[in-house]
Amino acid sequence: MMMFRLPAFLWTALTAAVLVAAAFGQAPPGYYASVDGTDGATLRATLHPVIDDHSRFPYTSGSADTWDILELADEDPSLSSSILDVYRNASYAKEGGGNSFYNREHSWPKSYGFPSDGTGNYPYTDCHALFLCDSGYNSSRSNKPFGVCSSSCAEKVTDPNGGQGGGTGTYPGNSNWTSGSLSSGTWEVWSGRRGDVARALFYMDVRYDGGTHGITGVSEPDLILTDDVALIASSNTGSNEAVGYMGLLAVLRQWHLDDPVDAKEQQRNEQVYAYQGNRNPFVDHPEWVACIFAGSCGADNTPPIAPTGVSTLPGDSSVFLDWTDNTESDLAGYRVYRSAFAGGPYSALQGGLQTPSFFLDPTVINDSTYYYVVTAEDSSGNESLESSEVNATPTASAGGVTVDQRAIFISEYVEGSSSNKAIEIYNATHETVDLADFELRKYVNGSTSASSATLSGLLPPYGAAVFTNGSSGAAGLLADLINRGVPYTTLSLLTFNGDDAIALCEVGGEVLDVIGEIGLDPGTAWGSGSITTQNDTLRRKASIIWGDTDGSVAFDPAGEFDGFPEDDFSGLGAHAGPLHLQVNCATTTHSGGVHATLGATGSPIVGTNDLSLTAASLPATGTTAYIFNARFAPGQAATSVPNPAPAGGPAASGDICIAGGTFGRHVFGGDIYIGTGGTFTITVDLDDIPHPDGLGGYGVAAVAGETWYWQCWYRDQSAGVGASNFTEAIAVTLQ
Repeated sequence: MMMFRLPAFLWTALTAAVLVAAAFGQAPPGYYASVDGTDGATLRATLHPVIDDHSRFPYTSGSADTWDILELADEDPSLSSSILDVYRNASYAKEGGGNSFYNREHSWPKSYGFPSDGTGNYPYTDCHALFLCDSGYNSSRSNKPFGVCSSSCAEKVTDPNGGQGGGTGTYPGNSNWTSGSLSSGTWEVWSGRRGDVARALFYMDVRYDGGTHGITGVSEPDLILTDDVALIASSNTGSNEAVGYMGLLAVLRQWHLDDPVDAKEQQRNEQVYAYQGNRNPFVDHPEWVACIFAGSCGADNTPPIAPTGVSTLPGDSSVFLDWTDNTESDLAGYRVYRSAFAGGPYSALQGGLQTPSFFLDPTVINDSTYYYVVTAEDSSGNESLESSEVNATPTASAGGVTVDQRAIFISEYVEGSSSNKAIEIYNATHETVDLADFELRKYVNGSTSASSATLSGLLPPYGAAVFTNGSSGAAGLLADLINRGVPYTTLSLLTFNGDDAIALCEVGGEVLDVIGEIGLDPGTAWGSGSITTQNDTLRRKASIIWGDTDGSVAFDPAGEFDGFPEDDFSGLGAHAGPLHLQVNCATTTHSGGVHATLGATGSPIVGTNDLSLTAASLPATGTTAYIFNARFAPGQAATSVPNPAPAGGPAASGDICIAGGTFGRHVFGGDIYIGTGGTFTITVDLDDIPHPDGLGGYGVAAVAGETWYWQCWYRDQSAGVGASNFTEAIAVTLQ
């Protein structure tokens, strides 16, 4: 795929730090189960045993040692044969021990408590606090405490790498800054890694609390973070100390907030954990920093109950999992773990939280048995115990995974004026559905007998189909759909009123979803206020993933639907379920008098990697167009800013609808000559989304749980004027 550079004016508006490609790590289920966060002292006391007594690897050895661990932990995400150092942000080819380019930086200087190497000195070789570092920068930092460099500061610049670093001369910029020497000096870490360093020191403070190693019996120091420079200086004796001090604590706390945990730091935690057998808890749970070091502890320490009803459905090179919804009001989502062995150990299958109570695992090999557990997590980060273990053996003979037909449901209901009646059907599965297998039934005025109409057409994964009344009285509805380019099918059956139940069913079979209560005449409508089945539009909430199969129970649309005014057709054809490609915002019309659009086909499942984007209705004026994108972490959302016109250039139209991310922008595609067609399609490789940073662009891998936004920028050269504009934007939360 051709990589390209955005126009300079647009790139300036979108520039931000880039999150490197790495899979987010997750602690094994139950790793922190014994931790009690009631208050800071209790959290510290219960956390220490979890991370204590790790395996020690030698500092330098002919076998596995700290060099081996660190060259994996600090690997350059854009080049696996290189490392990325902590202070200079320079990429160096892996050389191993004894090279002249980089060495090992003790973020907690060894002179403050543990200057001597040896088989019993665990903090000396603890890779959670060791970083590969440019040799000159390591020497310059020496053993200076971390702090804010306020006067007589020397600049230690960073290399531009991975969309971060680079630039000189302006404090603080993207540089490290230093002054003084030894404990009276200061080393201010550049903005891209200061959080990493801070969390390494928080780990050291909790991991080492004096006493002895529980397995070897070796004495260990008590390492304490402080703002007292005199105490820090007192630790620098040249001998191993029972108590060692380092800081500055207040600065480190701020750096932790300024530079949140990212994917690279998560991956580093995983690599060190694979060797030492212990994790940095402040990477897994950043909120614990405030509790232990600032006394600000959340009141909620109660995890959700373990998920129940977990089942598996094996397919061809895939396994589908389903489980019962948890009912906690503060539920944030679920985590799915897999093992090749009964009883574990288990590894997390997705980076972020899994919101729906189902999961497709497309990364399995046929004829192998896999074991799964599921946990639930609340908004405070409390994770439940594991569910009961289930297993599945995918086989080629199983064919594709068949998803429960309840995932085909009514996503929108329009009971408008005159004959403006419509039903939207949504496919919340990963398979194309033949609508000929389904029918709509209408139960009039409380009748238990129905008239029906068989549907038609193919409904793609995560797609919506619109069915309308086709009479002349539906002119307003049909005109709206035609104007917006929404495909629809007319059904004479759709002449319902607010007291008529409407059901989606298998042809001649079971009810899959129903609006209303079959056999009951409610008088005029079900519901109340603005959420009723009469003279209203009802749109299914995005959180709904199953249809309501029981038409014999009391029906209140407010439980699963949002209400909109009569004759509001704007949502038809664009339902956004939890796995759906969603319209984010619209922009202005171009010289052709219409909105350019951006659509998508395929699925948002990372493992299937079949997502395509199509820009359409572009101005047929011989122009240039780009598709660009932005990645957002779970819980983040894009913002909208005006399209900036170049200095002295033509006016710009529309909005940048995908601004505001902290993880950077990654561009792909190429210069596209639109010509008279006004349409082009790009297939998205979710495993390798290029980023042209001008410094040897690299591929960024999408991670489940992230939300990605896409938007098309184009020139509109009507009358020779190269004004720019945007399509609408779309978003997808990857699963």
